[in-house]
Amino acid sequence: LNESMPSLTKQLQHLWGVHMIRILFREVLSKKLAENQEAFLAAPQTSSTSPQNNVPIKNLFKRAFQKSASVRHILKPIGGKRVDSQEVQKVCNICVLYQTALTTLTQIRLQILTGLTYLDDLLPKLWAFICELGPQGGLKLFLECLSNDTEESCRLLAMLVLFCDCSRHLITILDDIEVYEEQISFKLEELVTISSFLNSFVFKMIWDGLLENAKGETLELFHSVHGWLMVLYERDCRRRFAPDDHWLRKDLKPTLLFQELDKERKRAQLLLQYIPHVIPHKNRVLLFRNIVTKEKEKLGLVETNTASPHVTHITIRRSRMLEDGYDQLRQLSQNAMKGVIRVKFVNDLGVDEAGIDQDGVFKEFLEEIIKRVFDPALNLFKTTSSGDRLYPSPTSYIHENYLQLFEFVGKMLGKAVYEGIVVDVPFASFFLSQLLGHHHSVFYSSVDELPSLDSEFYKNLTSIK
Repeated sequence: LNESMPSLTKQLQHLWGVHMIRILFREVLSKKLAENQEAFLAAPQTSSTSPQNNVPIKNLFKRAFQKSASVRHILKPIGGKRVDSQEVQKVCNICVLYQTALTTLTQIRLQILTGLTYLDDLLPKLWAFICELGPQGGLKLFLECLSNDTEESCRLLAMLVLFCDCSRHLITILDDIEVYEEQISFKLEELVTISSFLNSFVFKMIWDGLLENAKGETLELFHSVHGWLMVLYERDCRRRFAPDDHWLRKDLKPTLLFQELDKERKRAQLLLQYIPHVIPHKNRVLLFRNIVTKEKEKLGLVETNTASPHVTHITIRRSRMLEDGYDQLRQLSQNAMKGVIRVKFVNDLGVDEAGIDQDGVFKEFLEEIIKRVFDPALNLFKTTSSGDRLYPSPTSYIHENYLQLFEFVGKMLGKAVYEGIVVDVPFASFFLSQLLGHHHSVFYSSVDELPSLDSEFYKNLTSIK
């Protein structure tokens, strides 16, 4: 197969070429063009074949994208189109064809996706088509398809999967200017509507128990919809396009969620794993504090009438706070680090400082340690071009034990989070993405994170795109 793949690809690539896509998706592509015919006729026309046309090709593409976005209506689920109509069945069969190609020809999957997203108006018009399906449009219809194991339902879900896979591929290669200013393919208002649909769909799949034993096509559907949802959510986290509280599920009561988690219900665990953003931040903090409290009780780290927790005592010189803290804490076991740590400050002569040797002293020690390790003068961390965000210094290797120092910093931050101590550590967003493992995703784009490192370099880079 590997030897014949180039020849096979050459023959098959006509299937996802522009000409074939226009033919197969004729019903989808023509609908909105007919509605906006007057707007297109009123728009100034530019011939790319005219010899007098000296406008750069790049500007022609941008102008075409902007024109198509400006004349398109904002589409929301309205319903009204019968799913058993000949038109719907034809589009479903075409989507099944391309979805089969994507799942079968995995070696050239990106080529197929690129071909399907070449026409900037196909995806928004496919979304318009989805919005018109069924009596109420969109969400309810596809949720019903999940519980109906029929051939018709499978074809409808294949349409949704194809839309999600192609849209995710497209939005990943668009930069912020193309998404927020030029609004290529999707207008921002449409992204709000689409993300609301995806958010509700994924939530329903999880909360209704459809994901717990999912496999095959159902699991593939979930990963496609969830993947497209998270790409939009992460884009919104970097630069807002959705209104406040857009991602929250107001019908999800905190008390019910906490009860489900206490009972170790699978759906509550999956909710936290896949879409924690549907829970308000303050409730997530309460949930985390509850988990920490239970773990401390389990490990015997809480004072009781019958037992006292193990206490680790350390002695710190203020003039060598970082060095002393590093020497005495880096070798502590995981459980000891989670336990009680008492700090005693002494001067350079070893004389105890006056003060209460309680949690307040440890909090002061922790804050001072963090302040010193993140000082750019130490060259363990560096600030971004804007000067207000931190990331690991590329020259941190000048410290002989720089890897051990980074590990120590991680333990100190972990201890602060574990004890509920708020510290001011403004990490750059690209570094946070690395910590969260986003860079392992095939849809991760380092260019999207570049503004958080150097916004001027990002502008210069995108200007020559």
